[in-house]
Amino acid sequence: MPKSQPKKKAMHPRSRRVKQVVRKKIHAQHKVKNKHDAARDRAAESTVVVFLRDLLKDDLQKTYTKRQACNFLQQFVDRHANKLKLLDDKRQAKKYLSTTELLQEIEYKKEAYELKNGLLAPDLSNVENVFRLKNWNGDLRQSKSFKMKIYTYDKDSDRGGEVEVQSVCEVQDNEEEDDDDESDNEEEDKELRI
Repeated sequence: MPKSQPKKKAMHPRSRRVKQVVRKKIHAQHKVKNKHDAARDRAAESTVVVFLRDLLKDDLQKTYTKRQACNFLQQFVDRHANKLKLLDDKRQAKKYLSTTELLQEIEYKKEAYELKNGLLAPDLSNVENVFRLKNWNGDLRQSKSFKMKIYTYDKDSDRGGEVEVQSVCEVQDNEEEDDDDESDNEEEDKELRI
């Protein structure tokens, strides 16, 4: 005769134990969600790194200018131009796009938007970084070792292709300065209330 499983004790719906179990469950869900978000971000960064590695693998040049780096990133964004054109033609012919086609279109347009407003890519002006990129084996854990910069490139601007580069460290420093300014304002408000 099989053993009967012990019955779980009933818990009051407003008890501390129930609240604790609910908190643990929500915490576990957030942890899983954060893992997936981080993996998705890493995958997006790695596509840029893989594309640049394949593009620069056979090139003998040791460093690249900002303009050259932005042209490489423009090639990265334009690699799906034919597919986007086909999707636009399909839409103009009043044919419905499948869900996967819609998601692809959104992803392609997102890449173009990021290049216009700041795309994170390896720093190609650093000799050591370029050497490491060319010899990279494709391991995502090693992709964190690259020095990254934020490249913005607007080929449709009045000046015929405006290039702007900002290192990641500068971005973090600017955010910290903004936080300091906010804390100063809060202290002044407290003094005024007193």
